[in-house]
Amino acid sequence: MRKILLVIISLPLTGCLSVYGPTKTGNQPAEASSVSGGAQTVPGQGDATLIGNRKPEEIHSAIGLFFQKKGLKTEINNPAVGMVAAVGSDETLASLYLDCSTIEQTQNVTERYRIVAQSWSAGEGTHIAVQVSGVAGLITPDGNDKIKPAECSSSGLFEKDLLEALRK
Repeated sequence: MRKILLVIISLPLTGCLSVYGPTKTGNQPAEASSVSGGAQTVPGQGDATLIGNRKPEEIHSAIGLFFQKKGLKTEINNPAVGMVAAVGSDETLASLYLDCSTIEQTQNVTERYRIVAQSWSAGEGTHIAVQVSGVAGLITPDGNDKIKPAECSSSGLFEKDLLEALRK
């Protein structure tokens, strides 16, 4: 009787435990791809790039100077964290660094950009990650949205120019 009772109680629990392991999917890059000038993409770090011949302090200073040369007013410039960030709505800069092609109307649209560059030590060398993003929309003087704000992606120009400047 006890054995039958144990079997009856354990039957509903038999399908509850499942073990799922990692699955292998096709050809995946095993190592970082090398980029000219001593820089390479860092696996597992998103879009981080490794510059192998420069110290984090030197890179952070160079990033700050690059932001100034491009006319970006930095909101954050913290060497301890290794972060430089700028936000703004300058039409010229936004049109250079953002791709807002998802918005059909182009007149009177306000584009706001957000550019963040972070650098950190890699032991020998420095990792660099850059994020350029923004939103675009049209807000009337009474505060109503004429066009719902839409996310804008990066044009890739800022990231390319920054990495070229840091390789010099």
